[in-house]
Amino acid sequence: MALTLGLGLGLQGGSIGVSVDLPDFSVDTSTGSPVITVEGGTITVTISAPSIYAGTYNVPVADFDSADAVNLVPPVLAGVAAVGEDLTITPGLWLFEGTETATTYQNARDGTPVAAVTFPTYTVVAADAGTDVTVIETFKGVAAASNALSIPSLVSDTFTGTNGTLATAHVGESGEAWLELNGSGASNPDTSFLRDGYMVSNTTAGRARTIRADTPGTGNQRAVGVVDMVNRDVGVSNSSLMICVQPDGQGFYVPQYIVGASEWRLRRVENNSTAAELGSHADTFPEGENRRKELRREGNDIVFYLADVEVIRATDTTFMTGGAGIRQYGGDTGKENIGFWLTTFAWEALA
Repeated sequence: MALTLGLGLGLQGGSIGVSVDLPDFSVDTSTGSPVITVEGGTITVTISAPSIYAGTYNVPVADFDSADAVNLVPPVLAGVAAVGEDLTITPGLWLFEGTETATTYQNARDGTPVAAVTFPTYTVVAADAGTDVTVIETFKGVAAASNALSIPSLVSDTFTGTNGTLATAHVGESGEAWLELNGSGASNPDTSFLRDGYMVSNTTAGRARTIRADTPGTGNQRAVGVVDMVNRDVGVSNSSLMICVQPDGQGFYVPQYIVGASEWRLRRVENNSTAAELGSHADTFPEGENRRKELRREGNDIVFYLADVEVIRATDTTFMTGGAGIRQYGGDTGKENIGFWLTTFAWEALA
């Protein structure tokens, strides 16, 4: 059996320390390029550097009877396992016969290949939530899968149900209930309810606070929602995401849209009334359009995203605990007088 052996690392430059021990073999140089003829047995490859590939690998010569390449080390997938995050791909290590060819990559969900991936990163998308994500590296027709990263499921709610159902009587897709926090004082009744696929409020005075019963209480977290612009005549956004909501509903972080200024403002609210502005972002937001919003705590930072693009980041450690929910202004005749409304809501704890 004649093998022209190579070691494929895909390191994009750099160097390695390697030694190769072969069984009985002969070398023919008459054709110009050396051809190593292996008579049988095991090929031993020892890598000393870099550390990610370090080790000794034994490859039976017979493995090359059915393939032109043998994977010694599979690719590695690393990063924050959450929707919207970029995962880094470290290429695998291959022993191959013949000349080196291009390496390709695919992402996979629960072991099922999905689509081509551009090395060296993969961005986690919403469809990955609740699955184990891997990357499949293919070299000379042989595939090797990376380690799997489990992407947490977003706890979601699309507010489907009978019109008029109160927030505290509504159970979303996750099976958990909503809690009304009466954010503007204990005298406010439970006034958040379902209307035409929205969670709305008819509080004519004050602001309702509604929080998921199953939201995280500590650590990094995020809330995601889609809002529809209904009426730009209203000066401030009516339904908005909150994170780090305190148990009494009086403290939290919230992004609000200010119609008169055509901009989003990220605010920290304390004692229900004191608002500190942490940053702003210009956006015309015409009537009839919608926006996908996302609000995160990432360590000491509060981060606001529009359509998956980071637009405001601020360092603030006032509230490091609390859950995720919705802040709503009142309007007593229905959503036509309210500005815009939240049509979906989801949250998850982040590592």
